[in-house]
Amino acid sequence: MRRSRFAHLLAAAVLAAGPLLASTPAAADVLTLAGGREGGLWSRIGLGLAQAAGSGTADITLAYIASQDGVTNAKLLSQGGIDLALVQRAELAAARAGAPPFETSLPGLTAIASLDMAAPLHILMRRSTVDALDIETATDLSEASGLTYGMMPRDGLSAEIGLGVLEELDIMVPETERQARLVFASLRSQLIRLRLGDIDVLVAPIQLGHAAVAEAADSQELVAIPLDEPLREALVARFAVIPDTIPANAYSFVARPTATVASDLVLAASADSGTEQIEALTRSIFENLDQLRAVHPRLSGLTVQQLASIADATGAPPLHPGAETYLRNEGFIQESQSTTN
Repeated sequence: MRRSRFAHLLAAAVLAAGPLLASTPAAADVLTLAGGREGGLWSRIGLGLAQAAGSGTADITLAYIASQDGVTNAKLLSQGGIDLALVQRAELAAARAGAPPFETSLPGLTAIASLDMAAPLHILMRRSTVDALDIETATDLSEASGLTYGMMPRDGLSAEIGLGVLEELDIMVPETERQARLVFASLRSQLIRLRLGDIDVLVAPIQLGHAAVAEAADSQELVAIPLDEPLREALVARFAVIPDTIPANAYSFVARPTATVASDLVLAASADSGTEQIEALTRSIFENLDQLRAVHPRLSGLTVQQLASIADATGAPPLHPGAETYLRNEGFIQESQSTTN
């Protein structure tokens, strides 16, 4: 282990982790796990992972570190600053390719499991605008001129996916108009802008059932715009996202399933993390999955097959050798199956 080298990170983890480190045995192997903002969804997933790890026979403790997002986590993993991280698969694919928002290819990224928890792409508009422009699918946006598009902050992959939608639809925004017609801001800010008419279309991957979207629907009549199949296929190929739907009744304004794409959440590991430790951690998570399912309703249906699906997921990094050893020994990977994605 690299405890002395990263003592400052573990100290920070103690401050951020709360119950995760309430009792850390002196002889335990401590693995650092970077998630999301403290108190958010990813921190709850971190709690479930820590409980699953602690329920196994191996003496492993996860030290949770609050972080900004998956892009930050991927950089930390590549630098060797942490052992584990929660990162969206699309972010991992962009990191390995050196595609925006990453400035260069990041080495040393491996995968342990898919945690599902997809964040579907939402294209939201006001009902009045949809009716006025006769918008039925996202492709119809290419026929509408002069619209202002709201996207997530420019330094994340969410904004890149939003821009990718416009590019795939051949929606050209002249450089002289970009400031006026492309607005980059947080989700809550964009929903306020949508209500006020400062933006016409919100294009953003959003955790399903997000409270901010549900609250925004109380003050404005929203419509979720579906993706046409050719656009879905183009985005899947471009960003390593997966076909998905916003299910009926996910929000008050969604009456039927809405076709879209999403990026699933991955438990990733630094290639430098110990093989025996990661094998033991993987075993603990698979054998104590109920601990993870219990922390959030959207994880309640998670299966070991879904966890193992990362082995051949498009755009995912290669499996960590420890995770691959466990998956092969337990029959989740066939002897002849390659795990190079």
